Order: sequence, then structure tokens, then C-alpha cells
Amino acid sequence: MSLYVKIVVYLHRIMKRTNAHSNGLSKALCCVLLLLVAEIVNAQKSGLYGTDFWTGFIYHDAAHYTPPERNVLKLCIIAQRDCEVIVSHAPQDGNVSVFYDSVTVHAVADSAVWVTLEPDELLLQNTAYLNLSNNSLHISSSDSILLFTYMSFIDADSTRDVIPKEMDMVAVWPTEKLGCEYYLNGYKNANRSARLLAIAVEDSTEITVEGGEYAWLNGTRMLRKGQCLQTTDPELSGIHVYSPNFKPFVAIVGCDAGYIPEGYMTADGYASQMVPTQYWGTEFVATLTPNRLNDRVKVVSMADQTELRRDGTAVATLPRGGIYEFEIDTAHPTAWLQSSKPVSVNVYLTSSTYGNLDPRGPSQPGGYSGDPAVYALSPVSQWYSKTMFYSNANHYWWPLILGMPEFEYQVYNFIGVVTRTRNVDGMRLDGLSIADSFAVVASNQEYSYARIAVSGRTHVLENAEGPFEVHAITLGNCTATAVCGGWNAENLPVRIDDETIVCEGGTADLFHEGYEHVWMYGDGASGNDDTHVYGNAGVYSAECLYKRSQCQQFYDTAVVNVTVNPIARNEVYDTLSMTGVPSWMMDQYPIIEEFTDTLTSALGCDSIVTVHLYVTATDNEGGSEGPNPPVPPSPGQTYTLFLPDAFTPELYINNSFGAMGSNICYFEIMVFHRWGEMVWEGKGLDARWDGTHDGQLCPQGAYAYLIKFSVNHECERFYERKGVVMLLR
Repeated sequence: MSLYVKIVVYLHRIMKRTNAHSNGLSKALCCVLLLLVAEIVNAQKSGLYGTDFWTGFIYHDAAHYTPPERNVLKLCIIAQRDCEVIVSHAPQDGNVSVFYDSVTVHAVADSAVWVTLEPDELLLQNTAYLNLSNNSLHISSSDSILLFTYMSFIDADSTRDVIPKEMDMVAVWPTEKLGCEYYLNGYKNANRSARLLAIAVEDSTEITVEGGEYAWLNGTRMLRKGQCLQTTDPELSGIHVYSPNFKPFVAIVGCDAGYIPEGYMTADGYASQMVPTQYWGTEFVATLTPNRLNDRVKVVSMADQTELRRDGTAVATLPRGGIYEFEIDTAHPTAWLQSSKPVSVNVYLTSSTYGNLDPRGPSQPGGYSGDPAVYALSPVSQWYSKTMFYSNANHYWWPLILGMPEFEYQVYNFIGVVTRTRNVDGMRLDGLSIADSFAVVASNQEYSYARIAVSGRTHVLENAEGPFEVHAITLGNCTATAVCGGWNAENLPVRIDDETIVCEGGTADLFHEGYEHVWMYGDGASGNDDTHVYGNAGVYSAECLYKRSQCQQFYDTAVVNVTVNPIARNEVYDTLSMTGVPSWMMDQYPIIEEFTDTLTSALGCDSIVTVHLYVTATDNEGGSEGPNPPVPPSPGQTYTLFLPDAFTPELYINNSFGAMGSNICYFEIMVFHRWGEMVWEGKGLDARWDGTHDGQLCPQGAYAYLIKFSVNHECERFYERKGVVMLLR
């Protein structure tokens, strides 16, 4: 039950107890309270909106350029309502801060406010390898805001923006949404190693790094509030970073000048804040960046035996911290991903010498060749229904660098959007429908996508009919930025069916998404396996104790009710009386056979039937009813009806199946095999089944039949009878 519903029920009880239904004032008060509750619930579902944030600056060696340049960190603040925002440096605690003074800015509703901060270059250079520093910023606001950082640098003698080596735009997660466990998603690069920036948001935060290629990277460090751990490794993807004392922290991965893929010699900075494991998902839709030849998609797993499917085809089984990378291109511009356990997915824009679609080539005025950038792709389960984002300004200065002339040039802004096809009509950008821009995803037409050019300003994207994924892209000359525009950022319940049904001795599939967990199967056994064999029929309550992440101190609980249906075992002893065969022959050569077959019971389980058949003979002409009792006739009516229990098509006698009888007005029969398909039907007492279906011999076994008949002088009244006949070969 949701929080809103719980409080509605609670208020309803209050009104009943206080006789508030007759009191207009009390009714009005409850209505006001309900509106306030609605605001609280909406605030809980605010995605990446928040009032408290932590971020920092990843090391960037701007001084090695000629002429030297200066690092800057720009904050882009987007407010829902007018509010005050305070930007302050990390607590001193006797240590020098990278940033100097606190700044207070006024943010205007539905617009972007930029704050530019310049760190101390000497202190930044000390964070190149493995270092603890105060290289962090704390941002607080009086109302909910979205926060993005833009890592760049400027001319040493100017304040103009220069973009060729900027460090990308990063969506900053609010403090309340942070986690204490991450598996990193980066890109291996020989030019510049990838870098990790971890920021503690509470005192006495332990941060452990496992799986690094450099031995000195691994281990546990204690950080104060606002203190940073900044380090590097050739390949950060799959490295496990967590807090063993369950403290939340920020994790940002980037590279100040990386090649994507390795060997394509145009580099750019890229960075992304890591997604806590509790927000990972099992279904994603990736789309190609507009005006680009290709993007790289990298998947990282958090659990062993993570099965991955791409466009419906199995492509990999990953271990914990495993990596799967592939490419989307103009021939295949979308990819539908599914995983058996939660994964994270990053989309990387490639170097301009690899992914360039601009015929003018890199480094040309007015071009859009792009360069490396990255954004975290939100899973379908974390899609959002309304968000705001900012697209970069439409021009920047290309600096005087490497002997090239200085000039002003254009950049191009786009958004990529994915939503369910049934919700396309509800998509609005700045209040206008964009439904006509969508095309279906080739591998799964349940989803549709659009790639739309936008201007350099604040935009609002929303869909009243359902959630969506959006990312904003800026392409320029040998440069690009990319950022995910919205996450639901909610701890969703695990996907476990409330009930499952199996047969006695069968295996119950107790599906789990891959979090740390243990099952109490309800039959006295326990374990980590997501399947369990129940040997006895009955109803069991299987309880799963699980943690969504390493930083969760206590287990959550989910329960599956397992119904184990019995397997029926039937022993049938029957006699078949053959007409027209001398009894002395059967006495001399008796036929005693046993036939076992498996049918499906009404409960869906196997029903094992063993027929012990004794064949006799009679000299009369069919007066016997055989083992099947007759349907009682109406008073005053007599009839006879006989159907054998078995027949053998290859024998010279008893080689077909049908009925014999008298005083029958109407007769119809249908025969079915064990899976319920009708294999023969006939009308009239002379109809005979020869044991074939569509001209092919039917296999030996039990076949069910249904007859419908009426008797003379009462033809309008019909009777039905069911039975089983054995086909013997």
C-alpha cells in the first residue's frame, strides 16, 4: 500500500471517529492535509531533484597546453521554483580547500543559473594518482533543484569558454539518493588512465576499493565529511567500490583526455557520476547519437551468472564485475538489452576520427565531428515522466592552440528520447507535441525512440501517458558533452512472483534479480539457489531475505507461496470381452497385458495410469455392455451401447475402434490424444477409427473419447459419455 493511500485511510478513520462527516470544517481540514500529503508523495518521486548535493573536480592537467590554460568547474542549476542556492567548499579541518569562498546565488524558476568556480591548480595537481584531499563542493538550496556540473578550462589570459578538452557534463545526484556500493563503469585508455573521484558525505566514512589493476589502489581508507579520494587505474570498469560501514558517498569516473576506442588519436575529456547499485535494472534501450557513425555501449554486472540478451539474442554470461561492450551504428541505431540480474549501462561517444559523420572532418569551422563523451543509460524501471535539462550555448571559441587559428564556431544540441510506443502521443517538449518524431525500435516494437535537435537553453520534457528515458548531447569540433536527463531514482521492489505452482517432485523457479540473498524454502531447507525441488505435495511459504546493495545493514523480505500439486497414480484392472471369438480359443490362449501411460491431470500434473487388461471371449452377438456402465435411460426406454477399452489396428480382429448398440437415435464420437488435440471424429454407430491421424499411424497409448447420443422415442434429449481407449501395437 502506498504512503498516500495509507494516510488517506488513516484520515478517513479519524473523520469517522470524530463524526467529521457532519463537520464542514473538519472536512476542509482533511482535504488540506490530503493535498499536503500529495505534495510529500510527489516530492518522494522527484527523481534527481533535491536540496543537498556533493560534487568535485576530477584532475585535469590544463597547464601542459601551449599557452597554459586554467581549470574551471561550472555548476548549472535548474530550479522548479525561485530559491536560494549556497555553494561552499569542503570543511577545512586544518586542511587547505581547493576552492576558496562560499557563493550564494538566486535561482529563478524554470531557468538555468550558472556558477563558475576556479580551483587552485597546485592542489589539483596533487590529486593525480592516489590522494586524499578537500577537492569537493557542497551545494544546498532552499527548494528542489536539478544540478549539473560542467568541467572545462579557459584561456590563461581570458574568460572565454574553450571547449576542445572539456571534461563533459555530469548529472549530480542529490545526497539522499546516494548509495554506498558501486561497480564502476569507465573506459580503458592508454593515453590517460581513467580516474575515480570518491567524496564522503558523512564523517568517518570507510571506502573500500577491490579489483584494481594497480595493487596500491585496492584497500580501505577512512574519509572525513567532504574529503575526497582521487585515484587512477588503466581500467576502472568492474572495480567494486563500497563503504563497509554503510556510509553513502559520491563516485565519479572520468578521463581528462581519452581515446574511444583505443588507438583513434583524437582525445576528449569525459566524466559520469556512477549509479548506486540499488538503482540498476534489467532492461534498457540504447540509441545512436544523431549525426554520428557509431557509439560504444558498455555493460557492467554486479552478480555472477548474469545472462545478457541483446535484441532478443543471448550474447554473454557475465561474472560479478564482468564487462560486455558492443557498438551501435547507422545500420543498427538501437539496441534492446535484457539481463537476468541488475546491470549498469553507459553509452560512450567515440573519437571524431572514428565516429565522425561530418564530411568537413574534425577541427573545421562549423563542424560537428564530436569526440568522446559519456552518459549513464537509465533502465526502463527507472524512467521518469517529467524533467528539465539544459542544452549548451550555440557557439564557443576554438583557442589558439597547436598553431591553428583562433575562431568562433557552432555547436549542435540534440536530445535522444525513448518511451513505450503506446505512450508516444503524450510526449511534449516545451509544451509542444513531438509524437511525429518517433520511430519504433526494430528489435522490440513495444518501444519507440526519437532524436531531436534543440536550441541552447533550458527545456522541459514531459509525458502524461507514461515515463521515458532522455539524454542530452552537444556536438562541436572535436568535442562533445553528454548527460542523462532524468532518473526516477527509486528503490524498487524485487521482481518476485507472489505465487508459483509446481507438481510433486518438480522444481520451483523462485526468480530473484541477483541481489545478495538467502531463501528459506518453507520445507525445512534453505540456501542461495533460486530453484528448489519440492518432493511432497502441499502449500509452502518460501521466504527470501535480500539486500539491494552492500551498504544495506538489514535484509528486506519477499515471500513466494508455492503450491505443490500431487501426481496421481491410478491402477486400473479391466476385462475386454471380444465378440465372435470362441471362448475355448481364449481359454487356451489367454491374453493378459499391462499398459502404463502418463496423462495430464486437471491440476496440470502428470497422472500415471497403469491398465491391467484381461481379454476374454463371448459367443453372443454383443449383448454385453463391457466395463463401461451405461448411461441410465429414461423411464420406459431401453438401449444398448458398447465401446471397447482397447484395440489393435494390426490384428485381424478388434482392429478398429467404434461403438455397437441398439435403440440409438443419434451418435457422435470424438477421440483426443494426451495433449488435447482431436485426432478423429465420426457419426453413426458404423463409424470406426483405424488408429491413424491425417494418414499417419498414431503411437501406442491412451486416448480419451467423448460421445454424444440420444435414444429412440426421445431423440431431442442428448447424453454425453467420456472414456479412455488403449491403442495397442
